[in-house]
Amino acid sequence: LHIRPINDIDARYYIRFQALDRPGVLARIAGLLGQHGISIASAIQRERRDGQSVPVVILTYPSREGAIQQALKEISTLDVITGESVLLREEE
Repeated sequence: LHIRPINDIDARYYIRFQALDRPGVLARIAGLLGQHGISIASAIQRERRDGQSVPVVILTYPSREGAIQQALKEISTLDVITGESVLLREEE
């Protein structure tokens, strides 16, 4: 039985970020995902709460684990991200 390295696995992902509600935040996140070849199936951003961060939820089309992990590292350094991201892999 051949075991593939986790970074080579293709799967769909659920990603949740806590981000400041400012213009362009979703575009910055989507841009970094796109740079790593990750395509977005859907995105949801909750309503604004004055002065607080809001959850941004993204569901991806099948993508490589390694690309997802690298994109999350870069996204976590953005000044608009206010907490740890949540990543869930959708297994078949």
